[in-house]
Amino acid sequence: MKVLDVSRITKAYPSFKLCEVSFGVEKGTIMGLIGRNGAGKSTVLKSILNIVHADSGTVTFFDMDMKQNESEIKQRIGYAGGT
Repeated sequence: MKVLDVSRITKAYPSFKLCEVSFGVEKGTIMGLIGRNGAGKSTVLKSILNIVHADSGTVTFFDMDMKQNESEIKQRIGYAGGT
């Protein structure tokens, strides 16, 4: 069972574009995002959490759409962001 499914997330800024990022995280696994500064790691995480609104794509947690079930999903997950 996938606890997180990210499908074709796209977000464009004037100087940066995140292009169709897709991945899934299965129950019981640990995943990390690795990349150079400016690669889009924070944009991916913020888009997944609907902190930054993606231009296109879908995110589901526990088979629930993030946009339609944001409050319920956020009660079930944890996120600690840095500055």
